[in-house]
Amino acid sequence: MENGKNLSLFEITNSIINKDIKENIINFRQSDKNHLFYKLIIKDNKIFQDIPVNFHICKINNSKKHLYGFCIIIQDVLQEIRNKIQKATFVDIISHDLKNPMRANIRILELILNNKFGEITNTLKPVLEELLNSCRFMNYMADNLLIKYRNESELNELQKEKCSIVQLVKNICNKLSATLEKKHQSIELIVKGNITDVDVDIKEISKVINNLAINASEQSVENSKIIIKIEFTQNNVNVSFIDYG
Repeated sequence: MENGKNLSLFEITNSIINKDIKENIINFRQSDKNHLFYKLIIKDNKIFQDIPVNFHICKINNSKKHLYGFCIIIQDVLQEIRNKIQKATFVDIISHDLKNPMRANIRILELILNNKFGEITNTLKPVLEELLNSCRFMNYMADNLLIKYRNESELNELQKEKCSIVQLVKNICNKLSATLEKKHQSIELIVKGNITDVDVDIKEISKVINNLAINASEQSVENSKIIIKIEFTQNNVNVSFIDYG
């Protein structure tokens, strides 16, 4: 209703949405669907001005299931968007302002424990090792928070394509060779079953495998072995990590 005047469905939609969506609404009226939903930014009209909205249209049927009218809900989501921006800013702070010094602390503690700045006492060594483990845990938790945020915000849309998971794991292991050499560690790759290509997001699954391998290395002692087992079954590929930390 505008200034005491009842508005029809098309009087409302004509004033706030574009031609393409109007055509979809016309098709909706003639279809079997009962609900239509859009996310819109409404600009320069008599009803709303320059605000993001959730736009819902529901059909109203009479007792004989004939179309009687429409219920339109226009929800202002400006504050919701502001909250998301604030959350994104918070995540950026964690990503850059916290993770960078954490990485630096981890590397410095590793150098100290490897006696790069001189011998350390047996009394001090367990304290530094505990501090290093705490820094690694904080870094791990920050990574998990970033992944959780991206998933909740639907920013991680998977781009799947066929690839060899065996070759993918081999490539990642080769890139980690320098990291493993610091602790004189090695990786043993075990493959079981009939090897077939898999349909995955190569970039995202590479992050998973890389992080698992690094975690296995960090939590394992020197001169140890990390076993990566790839098992092909009828419907699945199971990738498992075994370390001796």
